[in-house]
Amino acid sequence: MSVHPAYVERFPLLDGISSFEELMSDPALEERFLAFMQWPDAAPAPAVTAVDVTRHLVPGVLHGFLNLPAEVEPVGHAFQLIADAVATPALTAQEASHV
Repeated sequence: MSVHPAYVERFPLLDGISSFEELMSDPALEERFLAFMQWPDAAPAPAVTAVDVTRHLVPGVLHGFLNLPAEVEPVGHAFQLIADAVATPALTAQEASHV
């Protein structure tokens, strides 16, 4: 697997770090690692609006239950929750800023 040259030129910052445990226990090594992870010339992160995520639990079933037909409860109920979430229009950025 090839590595982007921008990373390769920063590899010397990681010299001497033999394990993650060593890295986290030595403040000087941690400082070098943080310098490796920083990209001061990078473009700023994009501005994004908040996303409202609702978590629904369907007791008694594993994650693969959606392979079952809707007639097998609580699969039908879960399908309806998904359909309702997909059918709900997303908020505009202006609407989200007032939530």
